[in-house]
Amino acid sequence: MLDGGRPSDVVALEARNRANERMISHLNIQIDFLQQKNREMDRKMNEALATRDEYESMSSKMNLKTRQLEAKNKELEYDLNDVDRMAKRLQCDKEIVVKEADREMTEAKDELEKSRHELEDLDQVVAELKAGNQSLSRQQAELKQQLSVKNGDLLRLEELLDRVTEDKKRISHRVNKLMTNAMTQLFIFYSHDTILKNKVTFCDTPKDNTPPKASEQSVEQTITYSEILILDSPPAGHKNIKRTPR
Repeated sequence: MLDGGRPSDVVALEARNRANERMISHLNIQIDFLQQKNREMDRKMNEALATRDEYESMSSKMNLKTRQLEAKNKELEYDLNDVDRMAKRLQCDKEIVVKEADREMTEAKDELEKSRHELEDLDQVVAELKAGNQSLSRQQAELKQQLSVKNGDLLRLEELLDRVTEDKKRISHRVNKLMTNAMTQLFIFYSHDTILKNKVTFCDTPKDNTPPKASEQSVEQTITYSEILILDSPPAGHKNIKRTPR
């Protein structure tokens, strides 16, 4: 028995009960804390599940994107191989073009050098032609001067020829006139001589109608025809003179 008349078992039991109550209270607090913690864990688990679903969806999308990227990568790799082959072919073509360009450039340089030599030769020929042209120009000027002198001489010769021709015409006219006068005098002389002979014959022969002799008629006719020919013919040595154009 304890003080107060209470047995020690009861006191111990009450003490044990109070300790149990405190333990229960403490456990309730821990249970509440654990329940709250559990709720938080459930929320986090739900969030984690949602995140996992989201990650799985994103993963599937990423896998699809990865497969697409792999297919695109294969296409790019194929295109890259094509580009590589094309680059190699272009490099080969470039080398061929460069070699051809070098060859054409070498030929162009040779042709340019040849053209330069030909141009120098042409310049020399042009210089010679210019010198020859100057010489020909001097000769032409001299020939023009000589031609001018010759034209002056020709003009003087033509004037002299005109004067000589006029003098020749005048002399021919005078000669013809003198010949005509001489023939006229000769005709008169023969006519008088014939008349005298006829008179003498007429006195010595009987009168009859005997015609004159044929020789006398032929002499008279010959003189008359000669006079006509001399009068009708142009002066001796007269020719039509053609002037040389100046």
